[in-house]
Amino acid sequence: MLESIYHFDWNVFQFVEAHLWNPVFDAISKVITLSGESGIIWILFALAFLIAGLVRKNDTYKKISVAVVVSLLFMEVANNLVIKELIARVRPFNFNWSQFSWGGEFNYPDIVSKPTSWSFPSGHASSSFAAAVAIFWYDKKKGVPALFYAALLAFSRVYVHVHYCTDIIAGTLVGIIYALIGVLITKLIYDFVEKHIFSKIESKLSKQKE
Repeated sequence: MLESIYHFDWNVFQFVEAHLWNPVFDAISKVITLSGESGIIWILFALAFLIAGLVRKNDTYKKISVAVVVSLLFMEVANNLVIKELIARVRPFNFNWSQFSWGGEFNYPDIVSKPTSWSFPSGHASSSFAAAVAIFWYDKKKGVPALFYAALLAFSRVYVHVHYCTDIIAGTLVGIIYALIGVLITKLIYDFVEKHIFSKIESKLSKQKE
């Protein structure tokens, strides 16, 4: 069973190397994958939604900002501090592929620096889908491009060879769970946040306009 999983991952790497690797995609994948470091792109999206929500007094945008932040926080704890430490899967560039009859030397493209954390599940994939699904939950129109970018970001991790494909699949699945938890928590705390934080900020903004 375990060998079959690694065989699948190896075949995905071989396909990417044979059919997708080229200088143009290398540059694009580097930009995309680096945008997901520490969930920075999604934090910026959350901030943008928050600002737009406060300025326009738009509850949907404010809920998106809260849901994205909560989802990312839950992901950081559950994914990076618990699951990764329990599974402790080594990165593909540190794995001994030659132990299998179908294996061989692993080709690392050096597009990005090698991460030192455990591999499973992908933090980039889980954070991206946690945020994107949270956005989609409240706003389908803006959620679709968010999901598309999340998919590109997740795949970029396989392209640059820092994650197995199965890391990405697992990261996507748990990311969706993190998003649903984030949405649930947002429903529970939003009225409090709106009353004690957002409404006060909006009041100050209105006074500044007068």
